[in-house]
Amino acid sequence: MGAPAHVLIDRPGDRWRARGSGGPTRLVILALAFGSLACEGSSAPPPGAVLWLSADSLGAEAGTYVEAWPDASGYGHDVAVVPFPPGIRPSGDPPDRRPRLTPPEEGLAGHSVARFDGADDLLGIADADLLNVGGPYGRRTIFLAFRTGVDVRRRQMLFETGGDLRGFNVYLDEGVLRLGVYNLWNDDRGSTTPFGPLTIFAPIRPGTGYLVTLELDQPRGLLRGWLNERPIGSVAGAGRVFVHHEDIGIGAINEDTYYHDGVRQGVPTGDFFAGDVAEILVYNDVLTDRARRATERYLGGKYGLGRQSSPAAPDSGSRLYAASGITDEILRLDPADGSRTGTVDVDRRRGEVDEPHGVAVGPEGLHWYATLSHGEPTLWKFELAGDRLVGRVRLPTAGAARIGITPDGKRAFIPDYDRSRPGHPGKVAVVGLADLSIEATLSPCAGPHHAAPDPTGRLVAVACSLSDEVVILDARTLEEVRRFPVDESPGPPGAPGFKPLNLAWSTDGATLYVAMHLTDAIRAFDRDGNVVGTVTVGDGPAQIAVSPDGRTLVSANRRDGSLSVVAVPDLIEQKRVALDTARPHGVALDTAGATAFVTCEGTPESRARVVAVDLEAGRVKWTADGGGYALGIAYAAGPR
Repeated sequence: MGAPAHVLIDRPGDRWRARGSGGPTRLVILALAFGSLACEGSSAPPPGAVLWLSADSLGAEAGTYVEAWPDASGYGHDVAVVPFPPGIRPSGDPPDRRPRLTPPEEGLAGHSVARFDGADDLLGIADADLLNVGGPYGRRTIFLAFRTGVDVRRRQMLFETGGDLRGFNVYLDEGVLRLGVYNLWNDDRGSTTPFGPLTIFAPIRPGTGYLVTLELDQPRGLLRGWLNERPIGSVAGAGRVFVHHEDIGIGAINEDTYYHDGVRQGVPTGDFFAGDVAEILVYNDVLTDRARRATERYLGGKYGLGRQSSPAAPDSGSRLYAASGITDEILRLDPADGSRTGTVDVDRRRGEVDEPHGVAVGPEGLHWYATLSHGEPTLWKFELAGDRLVGRVRLPTAGAARIGITPDGKRAFIPDYDRSRPGHPGKVAVVGLADLSIEATLSPCAGPHHAAPDPTGRLVAVACSLSDEVVILDARTLEEVRRFPVDESPGPPGAPGFKPLNLAWSTDGATLYVAMHLTDAIRAFDRDGNVVGTVTVGDGPAQIAVSPDGRTLVSANRRDGSLSVVAVPDLIEQKRVALDTARPHGVALDTAGATAFVTCEGTPESRARVVAVDLEAGRVKWTADGGGYALGIAYAAGPR
């Protein structure tokens, strides 16, 4: 572990300064425990922590206030109350910023916790080499086990390492928990910076305990997250985080931070947290999967969070949404067995077929969306909790196909897949999802079917089915960046030879996979449009998807009724699973990347089907009724 850092607290004007002994600074792994947690895991976290704060160690009488919080790691990163955050000119008596130490029965599974009042409580840690003023930090993993207060809509800071240009933060906002990292200055001549702010987020509920893990892995360019030990997503484009001198805050902003929406926030706003903090762990290393799980078991077992906090199945509350085009319905299915748990009527014109086509779940996990492609092409927005209709917007297009949502959840790109005028440009509607406003209407190419934002949120790739090409757009300015053919010998406009229908990005955003529907191939391109590989799959690949861990690509093959399972980036077809039903179309993966869910259109003589496939075993798990002419499908982990 090395020698402990010697921290000198020196507060002219209440600004803390620290000197550390140096030591490893490549990564910080932070584990925050908030709320009530039960002793079923190990009795201590894995060794090697450089910060270890446990409310059990406060040694104060329950019901009293936290004056100081000793660091049990041996590095001396002790926590103290911040009477006047830097930048606040003292006037009069300082507010009482001390959180309260709860009695065990009010805490988490018999453990006392530090309860922050959401008004003015603030604890801080002095600048330290191992936490924020060493580095650069190329890796960081954050584990959080926490319990929210009654209000999760207001923006509240749980933990931040400071910095208006560089830093890490964990906060609540609009019913969502966000884990963020950013380095907005070019500190290494463009090698890994600037980047961000990047965030991973998941919905949360009031008065509820959670165990959250965030991992920054700059060598792989990824920011990843888990909620209750289950993956909640990954974001590409992560770089190193350099020195950021602003002091560290617990329960509020101590000095400065930078939010996902571009708001640079400093004192005196504070964004004070209302809830409980039980334990914080920080490691200067990238933990192995085994060590990460051990840390989660320690925190979850002690405080009753994680998987053991609920006896429900791992995907409790998860559901599938499948579009039934002929019946004008969205079917809600249980991913465990395919049983129908609900039906959402999207029939605008009684007696006519409006044909719901695309279905997508917002990355924040609060809303889902569907398109109607006939009559009056429309985008519908629903709440995941209860499937309540939030609103709908008429699209300025001749149709509506798939829904491509940017990683920040702010915009959707919806192509019209207009085949009425072969060779003429179709349209892509750009919709602001907050208020369902039409922000732009683009005409990129002939027969656009799928517009896929990349994981960084910087580019959007458009599959041009009737011109055998892909168009790359700037996701912010909407200007064309480049276009390239999918083959050296494309068909003439309106008569494609390959028909690129659907797309999927690799998890790091470096590779774009293109399904060539008139062939049996998926082709891979780099961001500049250069071919980097091709893989043979079943006949007529339709929708494709990449697993959350980035290792598997699946393809629903429409003409031969199969699902291909492809190892990426090697582009090797490992399995081809016969689905025993007609015309596979849509495909979605669960959060673990273990099961693929496929819609099969059916025929005039047969009903549509939804099929679940175990990817490891290469076998069909279940088959369920899919209504009539099943098209799009989406998996949702469900509102938590």
